[in-house]
Amino acid sequence: MSSSTWKCLAFNLCVVIAATTIYINLSSMLKNEDKAVEVATFEECPALPQIRDRPAPESHVDVVISWHCDCESIDWLSDVSPELSSAMTIILLHKIDEADLSKPECSLKIPETTLEIILVRLPNKGRETHSPFAYISNHYENLASFTMFLQAGYHWTVGNDWVQESSAQGFKSNAEVLNYFVPEVIETKPRFLPIMPMIDGQPILFVDRDTNDNKAEQDKDDPPTLKKFDASSHDVVNRVRETHRALFGTSPCSSRTFPFVPGFQFIVSKDAILARPKVVWEGIEGLAYSDCIDFGYAIERLSINLFNSTEAMVPPDRWTE
Repeated sequence: MSSSTWKCLAFNLCVVIAATTIYINLSSMLKNEDKAVEVATFEECPALPQIRDRPAPESHVDVVISWHCDCESIDWLSDVSPELSSAMTIILLHKIDEADLSKPECSLKIPETTLEIILVRLPNKGRETHSPFAYISNHYENLASFTMFLQAGYHWTVGNDWVQESSAQGFKSNAEVLNYFVPEVIETKPRFLPIMPMIDGQPILFVDRDTNDNKAEQDKDDPPTLKKFDASSHDVVNRVRETHRALFGTSPCSSRTFPFVPGFQFIVSKDAILARPKVVWEGIEGLAYSDCIDFGYAIERLSINLFNSTEAMVPPDRWTE
Protein backbone atom coordinates (compact mmCIF):
# COMPACT_ATOMS: atom_id res chain seq x y z
CA MET A 1 0.00 0.00 0.00
CA SER A 2 1.37 3.41 -0.96
CA SER A 3 2.16 6.23 1.45
CA SER A 4 -0.58 8.34 -0.16
CA THR A 5 -3.08 5.64 0.75
CA TRP A 6 -1.93 5.78 4.37
CA LYS A 7 -2.50 9.54 4.35
CA CYS A 8 -6.13 8.97 3.45
CA LEU A 9 -6.45 6.20 6.03
CA ALA A 10 -5.11 8.52 8.70
CA PHE A 11 -7.84 11.02 7.96
CA ASN A 12 -10.63 8.50 7.56
CA LEU A 13 -9.86 6.46 10.68
CA CYS A 14 -9.66 9.62 12.77
CA VAL A 15 -13.13 10.57 11.61
CA VAL A 16 -14.40 7.02 12.18
CA ILE A 17 -13.07 6.98 15.75
CA ALA A 18 -14.59 10.33 16.56
CA ALA A 19 -17.88 9.59 14.81
CA THR A 20 -18.41 6.27 16.61
CA THR A 21 -17.61 7.86 19.94
CA ILE A 22 -20.09 10.60 19.11
CA TYR A 23 -22.72 7.96 18.44
CA ILE A 24 -22.07 6.34 21.81
CA ASN A 25 -21.67 9.62 23.72
CA LEU A 26 -24.16 12.01 22.17
CA SER A 27 -23.32 14.85 24.55
CA SER A 28 -19.94 15.47 22.87
CA MET A 29 -21.13 15.09 19.28
CA LEU A 30 -20.33 18.42 17.70
CA LYS A 31 -17.11 18.99 19.63
CA ASN A 32 -15.58 15.62 18.71
CA GLU A 33 -16.70 15.65 15.10
CA ASP A 34 -15.33 19.13 14.47
CA LYS A 35 -12.10 18.31 16.23
CA ALA A 36 -11.54 15.20 14.12
CA VAL A 37 -11.91 17.13 10.89
CA GLU A 38 -9.69 19.98 12.07
CA VAL A 39 -6.71 17.97 13.26
CA ALA A 40 -6.44 15.29 10.56
CA THR A 41 -3.62 16.05 8.11
CA PHE A 42 -2.19 14.54 4.96
CA GLU A 43 1.58 14.59 5.38
CA GLU A 44 3.73 11.62 4.46
CA CYS A 45 5.81 9.74 7.01
CA PRO A 46 9.55 10.48 6.78
CA ALA A 47 11.94 7.61 6.16
CA LEU A 48 14.47 6.80 8.87
CA PRO A 49 18.08 6.05 7.95
CA GLN A 50 19.11 2.45 8.57
CA ILE A 51 21.20 2.14 11.72
CA ARG A 52 22.66 -1.16 10.51
CA ASP A 53 22.79 -3.09 7.26
CA ARG A 54 23.03 -6.52 8.85
CA PRO A 55 21.38 -8.38 11.75
CA ALA A 56 22.30 -7.19 15.23
CA PRO A 57 24.42 -9.41 17.51
CA GLU A 58 22.58 -12.10 19.44
CA SER A 59 20.75 -10.88 22.58
CA HIS A 60 21.33 -7.25 21.66
CA VAL A 61 18.96 -4.50 22.84
CA ASP A 62 18.11 -1.43 20.78
CA VAL A 63 16.96 1.38 23.08
CA VAL A 64 14.81 3.75 21.01
CA ILE A 65 14.31 7.07 22.78
CA SER A 66 11.78 9.64 21.63
CA TRP A 67 13.30 13.06 22.39
CA HIS A 68 12.16 16.62 21.74
CA CYS A 69 13.98 19.51 23.44
CA ASP A 70 15.88 20.22 26.63
CA CYS A 71 12.70 20.03 28.70
CA GLU A 72 13.32 16.32 28.10
CA SER A 73 16.95 16.26 29.17
CA ILE A 74 19.01 13.22 28.25
CA ASP A 75 21.78 13.98 30.76
CA TRP A 76 20.72 10.80 32.52
CA LEU A 77 22.49 8.79 29.80
CA SER A 78 25.77 9.49 31.58
CA ASP A 79 24.43 7.49 34.57
CA VAL A 80 23.78 4.34 32.56
CA SER A 81 26.18 1.56 33.51
CA PRO A 82 29.14 1.39 31.09
CA GLU A 83 29.01 -2.38 31.49
CA LEU A 84 25.95 -2.33 29.22
CA SER A 85 27.81 -0.68 26.33
CA SER A 86 28.34 -3.89 24.37
CA ALA A 87 24.81 -5.14 25.03
CA MET A 88 22.80 -2.26 23.61
CA THR A 89 22.59 0.57 21.10
CA ILE A 90 20.94 3.88 21.94
CA ILE A 91 18.89 5.37 19.10
CA LEU A 92 17.78 8.95 19.76
CA LEU A 93 14.78 9.88 17.65
CA HIS A 94 15.15 13.66 17.90
CA LYS A 95 11.68 14.95 17.02
CA ILE A 96 12.29 18.57 16.17
CA ASP A 97 11.09 21.06 13.55
CA GLU A 98 13.05 23.73 11.67
CA ALA A 99 11.50 26.41 13.86
CA ASP A 100 12.87 24.68 16.96
CA LEU A 101 16.50 24.76 15.85
CA SER A 102 17.02 28.39 16.88
CA LYS A 103 15.66 27.79 20.40
CA PRO A 104 18.36 27.45 23.08
CA GLU A 105 16.39 24.75 24.87
CA CYS A 106 16.40 22.67 21.67
CA SER A 107 20.15 22.66 21.16
CA LEU A 108 21.74 19.28 20.67
CA LYS A 109 23.27 18.25 24.00
CA ILE A 110 24.36 14.64 24.21
CA PRO A 111 26.31 13.81 27.37
CA GLU A 112 29.71 12.15 27.23
CA THR A 113 29.37 8.42 27.63
CA THR A 114 30.88 5.14 26.46
CA LEU A 115 27.50 4.04 25.10
CA GLU A 116 26.92 3.66 21.37
CA ILE A 117 24.50 6.47 20.49
CA ILE A 118 22.93 7.03 17.08
CA LEU A 119 21.05 10.27 16.43
CA VAL A 120 18.12 10.36 13.99
CA ARG A 121 16.20 13.57 13.35
CA LEU A 122 12.44 13.47 12.69
CA PRO A 123 9.72 16.13 12.41
CA ASN A 124 7.99 16.78 15.72
CA LYS A 125 4.75 15.00 14.86
CA GLY A 126 2.85 12.00 16.06
CA ARG A 127 3.55 12.14 19.80
CA GLU A 128 5.58 9.36 21.42
CA THR A 129 3.19 6.74 20.07
CA HIS A 130 4.50 7.33 16.55
CA SER A 131 8.14 6.56 17.39
CA PRO A 132 7.92 2.77 17.91
CA PHE A 133 6.06 2.21 14.66
CA ALA A 134 8.40 4.48 12.69
CA TYR A 135 11.40 2.55 14.00
CA ILE A 136 9.85 -0.88 13.40
CA SER A 137 8.69 -0.03 9.87
CA ASN A 138 12.15 1.13 8.87
CA HIS A 139 14.14 -1.67 10.59
CA TYR A 140 11.80 -4.64 10.22
CA GLU A 141 14.46 -6.70 8.43
CA ASN A 142 17.31 -5.85 10.86
CA LEU A 143 15.78 -5.72 14.31
CA ALA A 144 17.74 -6.48 17.43
CA SER A 145 16.70 -9.40 19.63
CA PHE A 146 14.88 -6.87 21.82
CA THR A 147 13.81 -3.28 21.35
CA MET A 148 13.07 -0.91 24.22
CA PHE A 149 10.87 2.12 23.57
CA LEU A 150 11.35 4.96 26.03
CA GLN A 151 10.56 8.65 26.38
CA ALA A 152 13.54 10.94 26.92
CA GLY A 153 11.78 12.67 29.79
CA TYR A 154 11.13 10.74 33.00
CA HIS A 155 7.57 9.39 33.00
CA TRP A 156 5.93 9.47 36.42
CA THR A 157 4.53 5.94 36.11
CA VAL A 158 7.95 4.24 36.33
CA GLY A 159 8.50 5.52 39.86
CA ASN A 160 6.86 4.02 42.93
CA ASP A 161 5.95 7.23 44.80
CA TRP A 162 2.34 6.84 43.65
CA VAL A 163 2.10 3.09 44.38
CA GLN A 164 0.47 2.14 47.69
CA GLU A 165 2.07 -1.30 47.88
CA SER A 166 5.34 -1.07 49.81
CA SER A 167 6.73 -4.08 47.94
CA ALA A 168 6.62 -2.28 44.58
CA GLN A 169 9.97 -1.86 42.84
CA GLY A 170 10.02 1.44 40.96
CA PHE A 171 12.75 3.44 39.27
CA LYS A 172 13.91 6.96 40.12
CA SER A 173 15.39 7.80 36.72
CA ASN A 174 15.58 6.57 33.15
CA ALA A 175 19.14 5.47 33.86
CA GLU A 176 17.81 3.14 36.56
CA VAL A 177 15.30 1.84 34.01
CA LEU A 178 18.06 0.86 31.58
CA ASN A 179 20.33 -0.50 34.30
CA TYR A 180 17.54 -2.82 35.47
CA PHE A 181 15.65 -3.79 32.33
CA VAL A 182 18.47 -4.36 29.82
CA PRO A 183 20.14 -7.14 31.88
CA GLU A 184 16.68 -8.45 32.80
CA VAL A 185 15.55 -9.01 29.20
CA ILE A 186 18.90 -10.49 28.15
CA GLU A 187 18.59 -13.03 30.95
CA THR A 188 14.86 -13.82 30.87
CA LYS A 189 14.14 -13.21 27.14
CA PRO A 190 10.50 -12.09 27.50
CA ARG A 191 8.23 -11.61 24.52
CA PHE A 192 6.94 -8.32 25.89
CA LEU A 193 7.81 -6.46 29.08
CA PRO A 194 6.16 -3.21 30.23
CA ILE A 195 8.48 -0.59 31.69
CA MET A 196 6.58 -0.14 34.92
CA PRO A 197 7.11 -0.72 38.64
CA MET A 198 7.15 -4.40 39.54
CA ILE A 199 5.24 -6.15 42.32
CA ASP A 200 6.42 -9.70 43.01
CA GLY A 201 8.00 -9.80 39.56
CA GLN A 202 4.88 -8.62 37.73
CA PRO A 203 4.52 -5.18 36.09
CA ILE A 204 1.74 -2.79 37.05
CA LEU A 205 -0.76 -2.10 34.27
CA PHE A 206 -3.63 0.38 33.93
CA VAL A 207 -7.15 0.34 32.54
CA ASP A 208 -9.60 3.19 31.95
CA ARG A 209 -12.83 3.28 33.91
CA ASP A 210 -16.18 3.37 32.12
CA THR A 211 -17.60 5.27 35.06
CA ASN A 212 -16.45 6.76 38.35
CA ASP A 213 -19.48 5.45 40.23
CA ASN A 214 -18.97 2.86 42.99
CA LYS A 215 -15.19 2.69 42.65
CA ALA A 216 -14.80 0.49 45.71
CA GLU A 217 -17.18 -2.07 44.23
CA GLN A 218 -15.42 -1.91 40.85
CA ASP A 219 -12.00 -2.46 42.39
CA LYS A 220 -12.70 -5.00 45.10
CA ASP A 221 -11.36 -8.01 43.17
CA ASP A 222 -8.51 -6.25 41.38
CA PRO A 223 -4.97 -7.58 41.85
CA PRO A 224 -2.39 -5.08 43.18
CA THR A 225 -0.80 -4.93 39.72
CA LEU A 226 -3.92 -3.40 38.14
CA LYS A 227 -4.58 0.34 38.55
CA LYS A 228 -7.26 2.54 36.98
CA PHE A 229 -7.57 5.96 35.40
CA ASP A 230 -10.82 7.76 36.16
CA ALA A 231 -13.42 8.18 33.45
CA SER A 232 -13.40 11.61 31.82
CA SER A 233 -15.40 13.70 29.38
CA HIS A 234 -13.05 12.62 26.58
CA ASP A 235 -14.69 9.18 26.61
CA VAL A 236 -11.35 7.45 26.08
CA VAL A 237 -12.81 3.99 26.73
CA ASN A 238 -15.11 4.05 23.72
CA ARG A 239 -12.49 5.63 21.49
CA VAL A 240 -10.22 2.68 22.30
CA ARG A 241 -13.00 0.19 21.63
CA GLU A 242 -13.65 1.73 18.23
CA THR A 243 -9.95 1.72 17.34
CA HIS A 244 -9.78 -1.92 18.41
CA ARG A 245 -12.79 -2.66 16.22
CA ALA A 246 -11.11 -1.02 13.23
CA LEU A 247 -7.80 -2.87 13.66
CA PHE A 248 -9.02 -6.21 15.02
CA GLY A 249 -12.56 -6.48 13.71
CA THR A 250 -14.38 -6.71 17.04
CA SER A 251 -17.61 -5.07 18.14
CA PRO A 252 -17.28 -1.48 19.43
CA CYS A 253 -20.33 -2.16 21.63
CA SER A 254 -18.38 -4.63 23.75
CA SER A 255 -17.81 -3.74 27.41
CA ARG A 256 -14.26 -5.04 27.13
CA THR A 257 -11.48 -3.07 28.81
CA PHE A 258 -7.87 -2.98 27.71
CA PRO A 259 -4.98 -3.19 30.21
CA PHE A 260 -2.15 -1.03 28.91
CA VAL A 261 1.22 0.56 29.64
CA PRO A 262 0.78 4.32 30.25
CA GLY A 263 3.46 6.31 28.50
CA PHE A 264 3.85 3.62 25.82
CA GLN A 265 7.17 2.46 27.29
CA PHE A 266 8.01 -1.22 26.95
CA ILE A 267 10.44 -3.82 25.64
CA VAL A 268 9.37 -6.14 22.84
CA SER A 269 11.15 -9.10 21.31
CA LYS A 270 12.05 -9.43 17.66
CA ASP A 271 9.83 -12.52 17.42
CA ALA A 272 6.81 -10.61 18.69
CA ILE A 273 7.31 -7.85 16.11
CA LEU A 274 7.86 -10.28 13.24
CA ALA A 275 4.70 -12.16 14.22
CA ARG A 276 2.79 -9.44 12.36
CA PRO A 277 3.57 -8.51 8.75
CA LYS A 278 5.50 -5.33 8.02
CA VAL A 279 2.48 -3.74 6.35
CA VAL A 280 0.67 -3.67 9.71
CA TRP A 281 3.44 -1.65 11.36
CA GLU A 282 3.71 0.62 8.33
CA GLY A 283 -0.01 1.23 8.46
CA ILE A 284 -0.04 2.10 12.15
CA GLU A 285 2.98 4.35 11.61
CA GLY A 286 1.04 6.28 8.99
CA LEU A 287 -1.97 6.65 11.25
CA ALA A 288 0.13 7.64 14.27
CA TYR A 289 2.00 10.25 12.24
CA SER A 290 -1.23 12.06 11.40
CA ASP A 291 -2.60 14.82 13.61
CA CYS A 292 -5.42 12.54 14.72
CA ILE A 293 -5.01 12.97 18.46
CA ASP A 294 -7.73 10.42 19.19
CA PHE A 295 -5.77 7.69 17.42
CA GLY A 296 -2.60 8.43 19.37
CA TYR A 297 -4.30 8.05 22.73
CA ALA A 298 -6.21 4.98 21.59
CA ILE A 299 -3.18 3.12 20.18
CA GLU A 300 -1.30 3.76 23.45
CA ARG A 301 -3.95 1.63 25.13
CA LEU A 302 -3.58 -1.25 22.68
CA SER A 303 0.14 -1.99 23.17
CA ILE A 304 -0.48 -5.42 24.69
CA ASN A 305 -2.97 -6.38 21.98
CA LEU A 306 -0.53 -5.38 19.26
CA PHE A 307 2.73 -6.73 20.67
CA ASN A 308 1.90 -9.46 23.18
CA SER A 309 -1.07 -11.22 21.66
CA THR A 310 -1.89 -13.70 18.93
CA GLU A 311 -5.15 -11.83 18.36
CA ALA A 312 -5.80 -11.71 14.61
CA MET A 313 -5.89 -8.31 12.95
CA VAL A 314 -8.00 -7.04 10.08
CA PRO A 315 -5.98 -6.46 6.86
CA PRO A 316 -4.88 -2.81 6.83
CA ASP A 317 -6.82 -1.98 3.66
CA ARG A 318 -10.02 -2.71 5.62
CA TRP A 319 -9.27 -0.60 8.69
CA THR A 320 -11.67 2.19 7.68
CA GLU A 321 -14.61 -0.02 6.70
